Amino acid sequence: MAARSTSSPNTSRATPGEVVYQEKVREDRLRALPMSVRRWDWQRANSPSRLAALLRPAGVPLRRAR
Repeated sequence: MAARSTSSPNTSRATPGEVVYQEKVREDRLRALPMSVRRWDWQRANSPSRLAALLRPAGVPLRRAR
């Protein structure tokens, strides 16, 4: 079996473990950038106050709905 590159965005033939590893590598690269990285799920996204509590410390400007 040939070795697969972890830099390839094509995960259609990757094993589940390889996909997880590739995501870890991608996240490590994002964390190395001079910006903040935040993750959220649908439950938090559907709660404006919970989402704001996550994004506000990251420096995301908030604006009120019109």
